Amino acid sequence: MLQFMRSRMSPGRVGLALAVAAVVTAAGWALGLWPSHWRVTNPDGSLVCTISRGESASDVAAACGAASRMGDQPKVVQSATKICSAPCEVRGRYLIFYDCDGNVASVERAGTDWQGCALR
Repeated sequence: MLQFMRSRMSPGRVGLALAVAAVVTAAGWALGLWPSHWRVTNPDGSLVCTISRGESASDVAAACGAASRMGDQPKVVQSATKICSAPCEVRGRYLIFYDCDGNVASVERAGTDWQGCALR
């Protein structure tokens, strides 16, 4: 397959295609196609709170109340020199994942496998 693609596209076109893909990805990030704010709801659909990427754990606790369960992520790589076991917690029907500095990194809907959050 790769050999077929090489024979069909010149090196200049491959570079151009990669550059276009990088620009589209960066523009999508900048325009907010990837979430940076989440509405955390209870299983019945009622709103618990709204949180944003980068908020501290204490800000989340103040806005949302106490977490129903807490845990840790096995390993989080934040930079080339910073690896930690960052916290995570269950609020409503969502998992809140924090980075090594204790700030919100992502929020995911909780499933039955807890998706990388080792709950205590």
